[in-house]
Amino acid sequence: MEENRTKKYLLYAIGEIILVVIGILIALQINNWNENRKINLEEDKILLNLTTDLKQALQESNSQIIREQTISKSLQIILTDSPERERYFDHSKADSLFYESFLSLQTTSPIIQTYSDIKSSGKVSLITNQQIKDRLTKLENSMTDLRFQVDDNMTVQQLNVDKVTIKYLDIVKMLNERNPKFKLTEIGQNDYRTLLQNKEITSTLALKLLVVDNLIGERIVLHNDIKSLISLIENEL
Repeated sequence: MEENRTKKYLLYAIGEIILVVIGILIALQINNWNENRKINLEEDKILLNLTTDLKQALQESNSQIIREQTISKSLQIILTDSPERERYFDHSKADSLFYESFLSLQTTSPIIQTYSDIKSSGKVSLITNQQIKDRLTKLENSMTDLRFQVDDNMTVQQLNVDKVTIKYLDIVKMLNERNPKFKLTEIGQNDYRTLLQNKEITSTLALKLLVVDNLIGERIVLHNDIKSLISLIENEL
């Protein structure tokens, strides 16, 4: 009789322990589910913010490429003996064309703030898609290459082009033509035909054209990287 009572007690105790263990396991499972859900929500938030920043960067990139191509086109017109260049020589817009070629400079590049934020906070690890993470690394490398090229462009402008511009051209006249709101006193005319017989001037502009075209190439690489990453993230979401 006593033995049966003891067995019943042990079975009851074991059943209670099993129920407690099952309860703990269920609680842990629910907690893990909640934690995973929070992580997934955080990842979705990061990817959505990234997409927004990338689309804005894509617009900026497109504008910067068009602007750079305009500068390149102006330089090519000036450095090519052609009827198109001759038409500018006999037109009031010659000053504007030469202003574009000598003085226009772009120093900006697209900014992707969300990526900078998640990188500095260590949240890149929350992105589970390895292909997206690899693309982000490639994007960062492209942005670094672009910044180096922008620096080269600035160096050529400051050390070479600006020096020649100040030495040989009447910038006041170019400014008046470029921006009608200026009413600056002009000292003389810019004889562009004669100026383009000067090897120092043409060589300097050719150097600028080379750097600008390299810069356009880097901008296009970055532009394509941004487009590719947007498409990848949108497929993930």
